[in-house]
Amino acid sequence: MLDLSNVSYYLDIAALQGIAFSSGISTIVLQGRLLHQGKDILTEDNCTCQWFKRDPSVMIGSDNYNSIAGFGWASLNCTQSALTLTTADVEYQ
Repeated sequence: MLDLSNVSYYLDIAALQGIAFSSGISTIVLQGRLLHQGKDILTEDNCTCQWFKRDPSVMIGSDNYNSIAGFGWASLNCTQSALTLTTADVEYQ
């Protein structure tokens, strides 16, 4: 176990409703957070979130390629700190 409470900055994704869909939960909101000394300091004014999804077909030069994420990750073109997923957005393997 690592104690991250004394790390200056720490990135986190919170899923307040949980991480699983069920008959009562049809959407999951993922909230990007930038923690500094244990407090969320992320605002739309001071930071931009960039969301990506795993996609092995994304290679350098392809349409969804973004050099920040690298190959294998497709940009979702969402820059808000929260991302809402529905069951249609998730692939089950």
